[in-house]
Amino acid sequence: MYSDQNQQAQADPPETSAARPDLADNNTKTSSVLLYTDGSCDKDRMSAWAFIAVNPETKEVIFKDSGILTGEICSTWNIGAEITAVVKGVEWARSNNYKVTILHDLEGIERWATGKWRAKNKFTKEFQLFAAKNRDVILGFKWTKAHVGEKFNEMTDELAGMTLRRGY
Repeated sequence: MYSDQNQQAQADPPETSAARPDLADNNTKTSSVLLYTDGSCDKDRMSAWAFIAVNPETKEVIFKDSGILTGEICSTWNIGAEITAVVKGVEWARSNNYKVTILHDLEGIERWATGKWRAKNKFTKEFQLFAAKNRDVILGFKWTKAHVGEKFNEMTDELAGMTLRRGY
């Protein structure tokens, strides 16, 4: 579900600090980041995921990434893209020794991850397992209302939308 075979295109290349997180924030690396996640879809044909990692103290973007999904996962509309954004962000955090607080605008993200909602399809079931296996990286979840001007949520939404448009 989350393999790179589903990823066809990426938005802008990662920022310089992405390759060397220790260069971000004047050489001070925090042990945790705020991970803003979002997804965008074009019905059931194509979806895009995006995440932005933000230093919680300085509120500076230290990394961002996005990609395209095609195939069966797009039958979930934006849910597959929203889930994939979290998975990709947590994988990035793990590989860079960060812990994350996940900020999302889809209510199901936290509810599937914590088991408050029953996962009913293979994508949400896989996500629930992924979240359980990554409890050591995931500090918590915070729902953010979409499209109300929250800076980093809006940036993540724009990145997902731009990636989707570039996918055509």
